[in-house]
Amino acid sequence: CFEPIVFCIGEEGPMAYRLRELDIKVHLLNFNMDRIIRRLKETRDILRSERLDMLYCVLSNSIILGAVLGRLAGISIIVGGIRGLGMTWTRKEILGVRLTRFLVNSYIVNSEAIKKIRVNREKIHRDKIEVIPNGIDLNSFQFSVDKKNIIGMVGSLKQIKGQSQLLKASRILLDRGVDYNF
Repeated sequence: CFEPIVFCIGEEGPMAYRLRELDIKVHLLNFNMDRIIRRLKETRDILRSERLDMLYCVLSNSIILGAVLGRLAGISIIVGGIRGLGMTWTRKEILGVRLTRFLVNSYIVNSEAIKKIRVNREKIHRDKIEVIPNGIDLNSFQFSVDKKNIIGMVGSLKQIKGQSQLLKASRILLDRGVDYNF
C-alpha cells in the first residue's frame, strides 16, 4: 500500500484539481527565478516533512531538482523517469542530469533506444536503467487467419514513432497468411 503525493514544479492546472478530487495531496512549488534560494529551501523542507520513502522524478529538470533536493531532504530512493529520446534537451539539461546521476538510484525508460542514449550521452551506468516498454501485449488479442484484421496507428509522422517497424510487422503478418487492412 502506498500514498501518492504530487509535487508540481510549475503552476497549478486542471490535473492538480483532478488529483485533489481523488484525495491525492498536491504541493505546488511554483518554481521561478524569483527568490530561488528561498524556494529551494522551502521545497527541501516540504519533501522532508512528507517523510517520503521514494521520490519519482520525470524528465530532465525534475530529475535534476528532485535528485538534489531529495537527497538534502533525506530521501533514500530516488528514481528518474525518462520517456523520450530527449532530443530537445538543452546542453544545461544534459549536463544537469549527468552531474546528478550519482544521486539517483535508478532510471526507468520505455525503450532500449532511450537506454542507449542515456548511457552514451548522460553517462548513466547501464545497470541503473530499467526498460519498461510502452505498448500492448499481443497475446491478449485474437488475430485470425480466417478473417480480415484491421490495424491502425495513432502518432505523429516522425521516423522515431516507428511507422517503419509497423510496416515491417505488417510484412511478417502477410508472410504468415494473416489478412488485414490498414
